[in-house]
Amino acid sequence: VERKNVGELLRLASTEYYEDGGNIDASDDLDYAGLKDYLTTKFQDARAIRYEIRYRRVLFEEDVIYVDYTYSASYRIPNAKGEEWRRKVEENRLELIAHEDEFRIIAGM
Repeated sequence: VERKNVGELLRLASTEYYEDGGNIDASDDLDYAGLKDYLTTKFQDARAIRYEIRYRRVLFEEDVIYVDYTYSASYRIPNAKGEEWRRKVEENRLELIAHEDEFRIIAGM
């Protein structure tokens, strides 16, 4: 994330990636194509990214691994006055599935 390595971030994601935004509004849902579009457009505007993750819990279910974590993200983003700092601290959950000899993220990026 800090290096903005889009290729590596997409390699971590499954082509089955789907994020529903946690609400009933389908307009903010994100599939793999939407993730790729976001990473190659809006994400590229962010500068001086600092990203920290604290893992809280890992749950193994039949076909999915859930990773609960808290993240802290700080970054600069351009605006009409130049750039402004933004900071976000939130809880999230990664969902991973097996893919060949590794795992891929299907939600939670």
